[in-house]
Order: sequence, then C-alpha cells, then structure tokens
Amino acid sequence: YRVSMLQSSDTITMPAVTLKRLICNGAGTTLLSGALTVNTGDLDIQAGTLNTSGSNHALTCAGNIDVDGGNLNINDSAVSCAKLIVESGDTITAAHSSNALTVTGAGIGNARSIDFTGAISGTLDIITTHSGTREDDLSASSGVINHLTVNHASAVMRMNASATVGNLTITAGQFTTADAGGSSKAFTVTGDANITGTLTGNASAISLGGLKLNNGSTYSATSGTTTITNRITGESHLWKNDGGTFTHNNGTVKFNDNDHSAVKENTFYNVEVESNLGDYAVSFEAQGGGGN
Repeated sequence: YRVSMLQSSDTITMPAVTLKRLICNGAGTTLLSGALTVNTGDLDIQAGTLNTSGSNHALTCAGNIDVDGGNLNINDSAVSCAKLIVESGDTITAAHSSNALTVTGAGIGNARSIDFTGAISGTLDIITTHSGTREDDLSASSGVINHLTVNHASAVMRMNASATVGNLTITAGQFTTADAGGSSKAFTVTGDANITGTLTGNASAISLGGLKLNNGSTYSATSGTTTITNRITGESHLWKNDGGTFTHNNGTVKFNDNDHSAVKENTFYNVEVESNLGDYAVSFEAQGGGGN
C-alpha cells in the first residue's frame, strides 16, 4: 500500500516498516526509528524532510528516490535505490564514513540513474552498480559527491555535464567523460582516482588529485591535458601504474604538486612539471621498478 506523510510542521517518528510506496508531502519531518523498505515503488519527497536519524537506519527503495520539493538527510545510513534524483532547489544531506548510497539501476535499462540539479550537503558517497550504458548528471548545484564508485563489469557511465567529485574508484566497468553525442565534459577529482576498470578521457580537461592504475586497469587519456595535483593518499607517488595500461592519445600530463614526489610509468607523450617551490622535484621510475 501507499503511505503519504502530510504533517504540516511536526516531527513524526516512523518505526521499522515495509511499504509499497512512500510520499512525503507535508512540511514537517519524518524521522526513522528503524529500517525503512519501499519494496515495489518509489520514495517521493515532495515537501518537508525525511531523516534516517543519528542511529543511521537503513533505507532501501526498489524504485526511485526522488527529492522534488523537500529534503533528504541520510546521515551515515546504508541506502539503496534504482535511481537517485535531486531536483533544483532541494538538498540531499549525508555524513558517510562507514556506509554509502548504492544506485542499482534496477529496472530502468539505459536510462539515467544519477540525476542532480539540486544540492549536496555534507559527505555523500555513491556506489553505482548499474549495468549497461547510460548518461548520468553528477553536477549538483552546490556541493560534490565525496566518493564515487563505479562497480559493474558491463557499465559504461557517461557524463551529461562537467562535474567535480572528491574521489573516484572504478572497481569494474568504464567511466567516460563524454556524453552520448561525443561532447567531452570537464572532469575534476580533487582526491584520489583509483582505477581497476577503465577511465576514458576523450578530449576533456581532466584534473586528478593522484592517479593509481591497478593491475588490469586502463586510462585512455584525454587528448588535452591531464593535470595531477596531489600525491595518492598515503603514498609518495602522484601517478602509480601497477600493471595497468596507459594510452596517452598524444595528450599532455602536467604534475603540479608542491612536494617531492614520484611517478611510476613507462611512457608519456608530453610531460610538464610545475610548482611554487623552487626546489620541487619529481622522480620518474619505470613500471618494472627501476629508475627512468
């Protein structure tokens, strides 16, 4: 059955429950005191706020989570849905450190499964296990996805618009910076890009905090410039190829971290090194481990 939350200003506590569909369209707050499962339809937040509480109750939705007129606060809850939509003027708030929001793409084929025109507040981690090819919109009106993980072997995740994320992990599948029409979008990762699948750069302006190519991975680079701005977290390397494939596509790689750092790669087409420090040095080593 469908449940509608119509409270005008109060906070109503919702115990653990399984529903077919939930609509929040009152101006008040719906606060979870147990796990919420929407097992057939969608979760529509049309007004007010749905809050999983500081106890981080799980939220599972078989259909779409559509934040359209209200707000969603998922704290550090484990959340899953087929599609995430945050409309203009609305906000999703998170404090992820142990859990994430998983977007499955179940039942929506090659349609967009992440669609932001609204805002992100706090630390939102998203794992997408959506199979097939689709074009997602990661460009929130404010805030960024803290950590985006692509994890399905058949996934091809395209970009609908230029975007920034905090960290990128490609466990399986492909992330490509072009849309369906082949238009390249600027892409920035302020933290680590950790690749086991494939990152395809097309002709985009790409900036990565640090790049790690794990065994079997591929970075098909932009024909423009890939800028590397930081060391990989916990390492001295800015760029570390541990058995992946780097295809330079006649592009430039620019290193501008302000510290003495290492680069592990066999071949570049064009390399630039710049820093605000006069004694800045980058040491290059081959993938086999020797100096270069």
